[in-house]
Amino acid sequence: RESPRSPFRPQALGWLARCDYLGGRRVIAMRRYLTLLADERADSMWVAAITSMKRVEPKLSAAESAELSRMLIDNTSLLNAYLYYRLYHHRNTRDELSRLSALAGEAIKRGPAAVTTRVGARLAEVALAQEDFTQALRLADSAIRSHRRASGMCLLDRALWARAAAARKLGQRNEAIRDFKRLVQLRPESQLAEGARENLALLYEESGDLGRALDQYFALDYPTDIAFL
Repeated sequence: RESPRSPFRPQALGWLARCDYLGGRRVIAMRRYLTLLADERADSMWVAAITSMKRVEPKLSAAESAELSRMLIDNTSLLNAYLYYRLYHHRNTRDELSRLSALAGEAIKRGPAAVTTRVGARLAEVALAQEDFTQALRLADSAIRSHRRASGMCLLDRALWARAAAARKLGQRNEAIRDFKRLVQLRPESQLAEGARENLALLYEESGDLGRALDQYFALDYPTDIAFL
């Protein structure tokens, strides 16, 4: 509390979460772990936080799960961290994906445009996981349009990725190329930029534009693909 900028803050949060879990305060423990996951400065603690959440969440009672859901709807930063955890570090059933979709949809209904961009991008990713590509395209498009009315980059790279991936699955090659290119241009530092370039290379190959495909392989420094083309 007294030293919020301390480099030891992430470790302190981790210990507090552990104490809460051992003391039976499981929802508070989840909140602290999600706080770590939402903080880019605490990336050294992400693996520990995700591992701990995998231990804590299955032990939540029905009442605790409902309390966690209410907390996430009211705090979109933690909701985004939770959706990231569930989408990329958890094997979800169809029912669980539907629950994630409902949770994100409720947050969007209550929040301003910035919430639509941040949570809408994750909601589009949920639709991709459900292989509902038409819905993913619609949700990602809504998130991107709302971004123009909100401040900051939010999760624009995620929204662009979802729209491009959905467009590719639906056979909309030119639209997919447009969005993958935009992602690389606007967010070259994004974790998704390399994957966007890989998709661009494949899309250019499919369309017979080997020159542009080769440009992407040079940018990726993929010597085998360079030699092949």
